[in-house]
Amino acid sequence: QNVFTGSTDDILDLDGTDAWIEGNIFLHVHRNGAPDSSAAISGGNSGGATSEITLLGNLFFDCDNAVTAKQGNFYTLLHNTIVRTTKDGGEDFDSGVVNLRDTTPDTTSFGRGAYLEGNIIVDTETLVRNNDPSGTTTTWINNILPMPWTGLGIDNPVVEPLLVHIPSVAEGSFDTWEEAQVMREWFLPGPGSPAHQAGALGRDLGGVIAPGVFISGEPPEVTRDTTATLHVGILRTEHGIPLSGFPLGSGFTHYRWRLDEGEWSDAV
Repeated sequence: QNVFTGSTDDILDLDGTDAWIEGNIFLHVHRNGAPDSSAAISGGNSGGATSEITLLGNLFFDCDNAVTAKQGNFYTLLHNTIVRTTKDGGEDFDSGVVNLRDTTPDTTSFGRGAYLEGNIIVDTETLVRNNDPSGTTTTWINNILPMPWTGLGIDNPVVEPLLVHIPSVAEGSFDTWEEAQVMREWFLPGPGSPAHQAGALGRDLGGVIAPGVFISGEPPEVTRDTTATLHVGILRTEHGIPLSGFPLGSGFTHYRWRLDEGEWSDAV
């Protein structure tokens, strides 16, 4: 659970590198002197390898772009909270939650696209920057959005998520890791929020979630039942998620379990 803050270019530049990115806080990413766009996370091609990236349970605040996908790169964004994606604070000419290529100093090829589910998006200039539906696949399913999405996907209400607190840029500037943890309190869905239990397996939407796998179907601590069926996730396939990059899908592909203090099972 890292805190990344104050980049004038990309924070995590993952060209040619696959990654699972979970439970982090990304703050204040604005292009200032960089030759191309600035994003909290950027992927693309390097040395013949193309990055495939999964993001789960992260918080983003005050960034030009949350993610940049170029050169065939694909992302899945599952249960993140992304607040204030804006070019204000930098020198870029555009911004977006998902940026699908760089255009300066040279135009790159497009990313393959992105799949977004269970996210809370607040205060963005553009949902998808450099969008090209003829050559990319970007799908939004069950996200809270600040503006309508007319592309692929379903169930993306444009409603207020009623987060506990949306900070100013000054409030969202911290000197220590410990100070920055208040973002997890501020970005909680507050009373009456439509995000409550609206996500996968009954989780709240957004990035303020417990780390690790999602589980539903647990019986109460005291029960007369002798069986229980547990559902374990999150794991997603299809919707443009490429088999070449995610052959078993994106999410938790395997897990082990044990009952009480018994032996751990094999991976299933």
